[in-house]
Amino acid sequence: MGFGHKKNHVSGDRVSGGHTTLIDGADRVVKKLGNTSWFHLVQPGVIRNARRGKASVTIRFHIDEAHKETLKLIFRRPGSAQNVYLHVPGLHEKLGEVVADITRVVGEKLRGIAIYDRTAERITEDVRGERDGVMDGDDDLAK
Repeated sequence: MGFGHKKNHVSGDRVSGGHTTLIDGADRVVKKLGNTSWFHLVQPGVIRNARRGKASVTIRFHIDEAHKETLKLIFRRPGSAQNVYLHVPGLHEKLGEVVADITRVVGEKLRGIAIYDRTAERITEDVRGERDGVMDGDDDLAK
């Protein structure tokens, strides 16, 4: 199942939201990721102006708890930037595979672009918070 054949546009039942336009390069990445086994749904965000910065793709968790199975890809190109949200059921169990696939596809489709994986930072913070919570609980038991 594809996302249509128009350049910089996606369409079909696996596209959500009101926007269907993707910035240059993001369409190739999303269309290729659509062939993976874990891919469920894509939601393109609004294209906005970006004055500076180099071309890059940043992989993050969506900050909202209601969308905890959503990855946020931030595509930056000279002059523009766009958030693209990927909905992946069971994301935390498949995270390694998903990030590896995204990194591989971005590397193939957008040669030489910088790729930043910010998912590891969130996992480290979550583990640190859980560990601190357990230590606090142990202190309460000792009293």
